[in-house]
Amino acid sequence: LKLQTMKINAAVVKTFILCYTYIILVLVLASHSTIASIESNPSSIQQIKSKLQYRTDQFSPVRVMTKYESEHEHKTIGMATLVINIIADLCPHGMLPLAYGFAQGGPTGLVPALGLVLLFGTASGYSMSLLAKLANETNSDNIGGVWSCLIGSDSQWVVDASIFSLCFGCCIFYSAFVGDIFSALSSIVFKQGLFSKRWFVLSAITVGILLPLCLLEDLSALQFTSLVGVAGILYTTFFHIFRYLCGTYSVGSPMLAHLSGKLIPRWPSPKFVLFRTNGGSLVLMNMLCVAFLAHYNAISYRNELKNSTPQRFNMALMLGFGTAMAVFVLMMLYGYSLFGIAAQPLLLNNFARTQDVLASVARLAVGGAIVCAYPLMFAGLKTAMCNLLQLQSDGHQGTTSNNIQKTAAVVSAVAAILAVAIQCGEEDVSLVLGLVGSVLGCVVAYVMPGYLHLRLMRRKKQAGESNPKWEVAISHALVAGGAVLAVLGAWITIRTELSGHHH
Repeated sequence: LKLQTMKINAAVVKTFILCYTYIILVLVLASHSTIASIESNPSSIQQIKSKLQYRTDQFSPVRVMTKYESEHEHKTIGMATLVINIIADLCPHGMLPLAYGFAQGGPTGLVPALGLVLLFGTASGYSMSLLAKLANETNSDNIGGVWSCLIGSDSQWVVDASIFSLCFGCCIFYSAFVGDIFSALSSIVFKQGLFSKRWFVLSAITVGILLPLCLLEDLSALQFTSLVGVAGILYTTFFHIFRYLCGTYSVGSPMLAHLSGKLIPRWPSPKFVLFRTNGGSLVLMNMLCVAFLAHYNAISYRNELKNSTPQRFNMALMLGFGTAMAVFVLMMLYGYSLFGIAAQPLLLNNFARTQDVLASVARLAVGGAIVCAYPLMFAGLKTAMCNLLQLQSDGHQGTTSNNIQKTAAVVSAVAAILAVAIQCGEEDVSLVLGLVGSVLGCVVAYVMPGYLHLRLMRRKKQAGESNPKWEVAISHALVAGGAVLAVLGAWITIRTELSGHHH
């Protein structure tokens, strides 16, 4: 496909290439520095050997306390905090586009739509629990460690690079969205000057808020910001319900005079149907696949849960994913009830820009929720980046040199994300990030957990243990379904871009 046909600005592509090249150079240089320091310090080699001692051919399914847990058992979070973190991780990027996906094709029937929300929420929650189980059985602290134990250390870099790229792309979208929404709000107050400039507003938020949060050592330090993020999510959800109930955007309302033609609410006849599936249902499926994505933090969440047991962790997942499903259903149905087939991929764009004060507050709330979710997304990036750099990840006591290199890597990654986000708005990066999110998101959320679980069960079978048939069947379904969804997601993203819509 030609770049001109897909309406991609050449500067956007160049910026992506430059920033990814910059990141790779940082990784290579830091890796050489790390290797040199290891070779000059024999004791560090022994530390690495002891850290990787459990990753041997003599696989044992017996659970022992990980090094992370033994050194940092005091750095834990309670059940309620973990549930809040999960909600703050899932909802900001997942709740706004669902009304648009539901409306495509006329719309999807209520029963299939609700069934898809339930299916994807359940499958994603299960696969996230599966990653925690795999880490527990292999005594690993991250997804790359699980892969190294079950598949081999030679190919671990592929897993870490995939997770890094996924989280890097999502952080760019978060940062671009923050720049768009806060600069728009700031320009209302400051008509001119630095505070009205998008690059300055985004840089100030990144340096003053996002970077300090990204440098925090563990997820337990993000309890307050996650709570603020959930408050923004709840306000935005109830705002949509309130606007529907009070009829502010109903037919004949004076508020409609402030909307452009494509934003005027309109619905097909009948407005709702119980049973219907069409091409638009595939768009909704693609959005739901990305909406329930938080698997890059699955093992970190398990590690930091106080009195962590499979039962407690699964209960937190049920509460977190259950709440997210409720938010998604409400936003999908009330968003469509408000604007019908005119619903935009970013639903808040449907509301009057300045005349609707509560909508401006909702934009501020969503922007705050994105800011609070950013460090949770970056935590997955940081873990993968530390594995690629052969650095000890957060929560481990490292040498001064290790800590300096880790801080430098974090600052470099945040700076690269900021550089792209300053150049591009969220619509400018929608195609590239849509492809990254749909393809790598499906791989990380479904294909990888299912495949790793099949390898674990194969080893158990070789050791004379039996595996439940339903677990084998579900793992095969995750691998096959995830692969199909990745292909469909890529196709839908390209088709949507060609049709002139942005996610």
